[in-house]
Amino acid sequence: MSFQYVWLNTDRPIVYADLCIYRYVGNGDLEIINPEAVYWAFSSNHFDEIRRGDNRDALAGMEKLNAREISPIVDTSLPEWRITGNYQFKEYRNINDCFFEHCSNSNSQQHESLLISLLTNLFDADNLHTLQEAIIEMPQSIERLTNGINNEKANELVAKSQEIAESLLELSNTELANLPALKARRKAMGVPSNITQLAENKNDPIEFIWQFISSNYPNLEKDAFFGFSQPTEMKGSPHAYGQDNRISTPHLLLSMVGFRPDKRMNDPDKFLNAFFDAQHAGLASLCQFLISADNKFIKKASAIYSHKQLSTIALYAPYKPKSYKIQFKLND
Repeated sequence: MSFQYVWLNTDRPIVYADLCIYRYVGNGDLEIINPEAVYWAFSSNHFDEIRRGDNRDALAGMEKLNAREISPIVDTSLPEWRITGNYQFKEYRNINDCFFEHCSNSNSQQHESLLISLLTNLFDADNLHTLQEAIIEMPQSIERLTNGINNEKANELVAKSQEIAESLLELSNTELANLPALKARRKAMGVPSNITQLAENKNDPIEFIWQFISSNYPNLEKDAFFGFSQPTEMKGSPHAYGQDNRISTPHLLLSMVGFRPDKRMNDPDKFLNAFFDAQHAGLASLCQFLISADNKFIKKASAIYSHKQLSTIALYAPYKPKSYKIQFKLND
């Protein structure tokens, strides 16, 4: 059965704005006319970006628009928590309280370090040594976190992390150590730069790109390649491969194949920008509108939404040096 993409059920349309839009509203560069015509949404990814960049203008913009958080629903009733694949649009709370609560509870930096090191390596980062250090640190970190917890689950977790680390180290010493340059990999896939440039003018860029990839890999399924379907590695996992994952993964894959790629994705800081954009595109698919001042971000999100026939509208609102206005006029 095919996956069913949905919107959150609310009495008004929801606008998911990226960090720049909230920042422009916060510092007065952008005015939203009739903001109460819609609900404004953010996610924990906004808070991670703010904490990383230490610019809190966006918090003021989120507060002005009474923005509310979208988040995946996590089931904690079982002995082991699991991601359900469902989502909630939380009631409004003071944004600064939400931000400080998030910062005090978040402990994702070590996981993020390993993930980003691995992904930037795929974008030609010369970071094999850093990646291997992060891999070695992972089970050590988990062992420290479970220190003093003398039970079977804690021991299983440590053993599993060591097993994963060994597999990743082997991968880093073999396939990743001999990985061709990204430009060469794109050419081998059948998507050199002239093809992805042509795709920009097509009604369905993903389908256009896939024609060339599939001719080189006839046994490969499109949804599996782009990440629209659940990875085989997740089969049997208690965690759902939710709608946000089915959009955010293709968003990064489009950069991988060269469609509207972000610049310098081999740099961890630059890659993180693209990584957060992908997360935003995923959660925005639950809303009626996505709005951003980043044209590359919007082009990739729009290509994904249209390919999967989602009704989410991706709006490009370029920054202007003097104050500018956006108005939502909605029919009954």
